[in-house]
Amino acid sequence: MRFISTIAVIGVGILIGILWFRSGSEKYDQHQELLLNHVTFSGKVVTLNKSSNHNFGIIGISIDSATVDSLYVPVDAGFFPYRIYKNYAEIYTAILPAIAIGDSAFLDSDHKEVKFLRNGAELTRKQFEVSSEKPNMNYIKDYTKFK
Repeated sequence: MRFISTIAVIGVGILIGILWFRSGSEKYDQHQELLLNHVTFSGKVVTLNKSSNHNFGIIGISIDSATVDSLYVPVDAGFFPYRIYKNYAEIYTAILPAIAIGDSAFLDSDHKEVKFLRNGAELTRKQFEVSSEKPNMNYIKDYTKFK
């Protein structure tokens, strides 16, 4: 009898784990679909504001061209990887050592990618996604220029 109840408890635990994982991955997929919005912009890096959390930070961009004038997408329990208002944008991602103020940036939301160039030569490409890391959310809230 004890063996049967142990198996039942394990079975219920596995079922709960599967349901929890599935609901989390559905929310992840919904968040990533928000990025399929045909937004692109390009401009110059004007600020690099790095946190102490694995090089995460805010990259300020002076926009030269964009497909939208402004974009702010609130996300339940997370943050969208960029924000645009008029001629300024912020990208919320890890700041790679190769990136410097004055470099060019080109963001393509449908491809979930931003490229950085210097003197026309590509320095690096960076993938991005909607994220929900609390330290990063708090950093954005404290240091964004959009207040």
